[in-house]
Amino acid sequence: HDGRSGMKTLVITADDVKDGKYVGATKLDGFDGNLEIAADLGFVYFRGSLRVTGYIRAEAGSGIKAGSGIKAGWGIEAGGGIEAGLAIACKRELSVRLRVFAGTCIWKLASEAERTVTCSQFVGGEVAYGCLVETEPASSPTEGLASGA
Repeated sequence: HDGRSGMKTLVITADDVKDGKYVGATKLDGFDGNLEIAADLGFVYFRGSLRVTGYIRAEAGSGIKAGSGIKAGWGIEAGGGIEAGLAIACKRELSVRLRVFAGTCIWKLASEAERTVTCSQFVGGEVAYGCLVETEPASSPTEGLASGA
């Protein structure tokens, strides 16, 4: 996913989730590494911001929900959906099977910037609430494929 060797990866399992909320010991608002969420945990809620320097991946049957924003230095992939009280951002591909909601906070009126979903390319699913900003959208279905045979 990120191509960098030696980066630590934290795997969230059922032991780290209570009543749908992350209760693990590791602080995830500025985690230096990758984050993986095991399959079939449903939506996992992170109080405050979820920020990692690597990638965020939720396996099938798991989704990501944060009280504030979600930010990954690399890509974000969710087997379910993604919901954030504020903006969602990653430097690479954002891949989701279902729906994405950004700027759903109820404690204030979210600005346009706080409702933004920013990624290099959005794949699958739909942005149901928020403003999608692709920094490197594919210009055609064959972009990146080798020409000739």
